[in-house]
Amino acid sequence: MEIIASSKDKENTHHTNNVEDRKSPPNATHEDDSPSTVCLKKNSAGRKKIRRVLNYFELDPETRAAAKEEKKRLDRIKDQKRSKTTSSATNSQVDDFILEKHDNKKIVYVQSFISKHLKAHQKEGIKFMWTSCIESVDRIAEPGSGCIIAHSMGLGKTLQVIAFIDAVLNYGNESIQSVLVVCPKNVLLNWALEFKKWLKRENSYSVHTFSATLSSTKDRLRPLRLWNATKGLMIISYNMYTRLLSPDKSNFDRSCNDFLTQVLLEPGPDIVICDEGHLLKSQKTKTSEILNRIRTKRRIILTGTPLQNNLSEYYYMVNFVKPRLLGSMSEFKNRFINPIRNGLHADSTRDDVKYMKKRTYVLNLKVKAFVQRYDYDVLESELPPKHEYVIYIRMSRKQCELYKSYLEKFASDDHLHFRTYSLFGDFSNLTSIWTYPWNWKRDNNNSMTDMVSENDEVSTVSDGGCSTTWKDSSLAEDCDHLQNDTGIIDATRLDLGDTTKGNENDSANTRVNSDDGSKKAVTVDQLVLNTTINSASDKDAVDRHKKRWLEQLAKVPQEDLMTYCNKMKVVVKIIDLAYKLQEKVIIFSHSLCCLTLIEEVLRENCTPSLSYEDYCRMDGRTSAELRQRYIDKFNNSNSYRCRVFLISTRAGSLGINLTAASRVVLFDVGWNPSYDMQAIFRAYRFGQKKTVYVYRLVAKGTMEQKIYERQVTKQSLAYRVIDKRQIERHYTMSELQELYAFTPEPDNLKTPLVPQDQILAEIIQDLHPKILLSYHEHDSLLKNIESEKLTEDERKAAWEEYKADET
Repeated sequence: MEIIASSKDKENTHHTNNVEDRKSPPNATHEDDSPSTVCLKKNSAGRKKIRRVLNYFELDPETRAAAKEEKKRLDRIKDQKRSKTTSSATNSQVDDFILEKHDNKKIVYVQSFISKHLKAHQKEGIKFMWTSCIESVDRIAEPGSGCIIAHSMGLGKTLQVIAFIDAVLNYGNESIQSVLVVCPKNVLLNWALEFKKWLKRENSYSVHTFSATLSSTKDRLRPLRLWNATKGLMIISYNMYTRLLSPDKSNFDRSCNDFLTQVLLEPGPDIVICDEGHLLKSQKTKTSEILNRIRTKRRIILTGTPLQNNLSEYYYMVNFVKPRLLGSMSEFKNRFINPIRNGLHADSTRDDVKYMKKRTYVLNLKVKAFVQRYDYDVLESELPPKHEYVIYIRMSRKQCELYKSYLEKFASDDHLHFRTYSLFGDFSNLTSIWTYPWNWKRDNNNSMTDMVSENDEVSTVSDGGCSTTWKDSSLAEDCDHLQNDTGIIDATRLDLGDTTKGNENDSANTRVNSDDGSKKAVTVDQLVLNTTINSASDKDAVDRHKKRWLEQLAKVPQEDLMTYCNKMKVVVKIIDLAYKLQEKVIIFSHSLCCLTLIEEVLRENCTPSLSYEDYCRMDGRTSAELRQRYIDKFNNSNSYRCRVFLISTRAGSLGINLTAASRVVLFDVGWNPSYDMQAIFRAYRFGQKKTVYVYRLVAKGTMEQKIYERQVTKQSLAYRVIDKRQIERHYTMSELQELYAFTPEPDNLKTPLVPQDQILAEIIQDLHPKILLSYHEHDSLLKNIESEKLTEDERKAAWEEYKADET
């Protein structure tokens, strides 16, 4: 399709403090006589007909007012910098870190017993919160504003908040006396302990924690009444915050409800801080709805994963800290989601892509003043090295037989085009094959889905006709703020917007590109592993599919776990060799049943075998109190007794510190790589003193390998909106078929390179090539490593040198 070039092809993006959208997309045909109109003709191949982008003067008055207010704020901050009334974030660590001073006298500052522990980026974060939310002591009585601290996991966001709160509350102004921290249930105790750890001296304020363990109404309200009387800080979970302010859930009388509204909403706290704020990804959930009613404008979001490839979710985060700055959702879709999405199709024209980049750039400029992003590179000079290995495990003979049989009988090509449940059901069953498919026989009440992932059962939430289930009960209890309006919880997000029906500008479907160039529309739910089943007929189809597979499996003679599963043999070697080095190990799995299998291995197959005192297990059913007890026990530097920690990836990948471990095993691969990254940074974070070794175990030639390599390749090569990378939205039909391809044997089995890790080197000597086929460093997919270019003879010579060094 030929697109007529517009005579006006410029975007006013040079002013970074007040970027507004006064021009239309370039190279467009016109619906009317307006020079800002764009109408990309509908193309059956996937590009959409999008309405023209609204110019600034067509935006809602609230949107324009928010933009003007933000410009005034930025102008004030510029004036402050010119007048030099505030300090730099480069103060000496031995001194108080000064946020504001007048006439060379410090006014607001972080006390030296905290500031001496702060890294440079943490000081920048504290300063950013001060200038974003308060600006200066002269404006402390004003409503203030909000910001997003988007620092990657392990960069010390908790300490930054503690330092910021301590500085503000110790300043002693009556305009800011109370602070509310809202966090996931599983990190509430960690927040309380961190405050206790850092604020050892007497302070002018109190720290309160709202505990869900208190049973009576009177006992539950006591900490809130105390906080209301004495002010200071209150820490509460998302789940409990929502329940207290939901009349249908709170079970309180009217007077109690009025009190709760006063304390938590209107007027509520003077500052609210939302930990893991990326979970507020839809205004339709009860938690988001209630939090957005809070009166204070001093709102801070903490997130280590601010963008999981969904601009709609990003919008809700930004809208919480800066209401209406990005406009209403419909305005945001018109101005950003639609033009950005239109440049991501397989058939997008160069002009589509060009305009997508311009809109991305504009969005960047609009949010950079209140979103502070730091990535892992700030860790490099502060921490010991990290080596992350991807280890490809050979499938056992029985695994190969079952895998091939399943593909032939249940996942043939003629099914691939028609089954709406195919990828979900097939991934579930294939996962069981590369772990241990007979686990269901141990408990007749268990179904095959128990082998898959911790978000398959136990608790159910329904929203908008979509049913979503979790096995992880902690996530289920906080489900209101985890579920978005499409019902999708655990998936690599392929769509840049929500899937609200009825809007011609939105695409609820992603498209499968067939090899002949034709398109077949398939919903995101059909293409990604998630727990949404949209109709009773689909659910029945899934159940029938699994039943047929179980009936087939029941005819297969059961094998011993250690004989069947080669991954378990590698796990045993890692634990045994780490024991000799007196190093502690964390093992993460997306499957609760896999964790149970690994427990059996620990007790029966390791040398020496592990008793219940030698390891801990954490999953969604573990209480907050028990979680903290396990963490303290594992992190005890004076004892090596507890040396292995088993953790479900979803339940334990956020907000916990496990720096006692120097070995991390990722037993299986998830669709969303952010969960695995979060898991790794439980150990590799500030406070780590040892070199950290990470082992990703991948079943060779299976769907697990295809998913891992696809995610990492896209993470490395693609452009993500705002945060430098963007995962593609399209699976071609050939790519879907490739997911089902089974290639258990490598085309060319090479001698592995000698790793820098002593444990991996010994495992390779013992298990290559019978069990361990190959490995590479995870970063080698992201950059070109010179050592990968060694010839086969050079690799063998390197192993001879390694053996000589060992002897």
